[in-house]
Amino acid sequence: MRVETIISELKHELWCMPNEPPEDCDYPEEWLCVNKNIREAKEGAIELLEKQISKQWDYEQSDECDIYICPCCKERFFLEWGTPKDNEYNYCPTCGQRLEWE
Repeated sequence: MRVETIISELKHELWCMPNEPPEDCDYPEEWLCVNKNIREAKEGAIELLEKQISKQWDYEQSDECDIYICPCCKERFFLEWGTPKDNEYNYCPTCGQRLEWE
């Protein structure tokens, strides 16, 4: 299954999740706590999976070096030699976003 499909399924599950316990629930406070934990776990999984979808580096050039910018966290990396690919930057060291360079 593709990462995009999994993300879509998780988002759909979140959308379908009830926000209130059923009327016949004997422990509504516990139900709300468990429901909140499940919701947070799914949101976290979506966030992590979205970082596995490759994004292109943003690029700026200065007189002294090339500047590559993570499109996710906007962290700037100053490379004096080569591209991120040459320097084996396949992921942002700051946020973990998967990155590619054409």
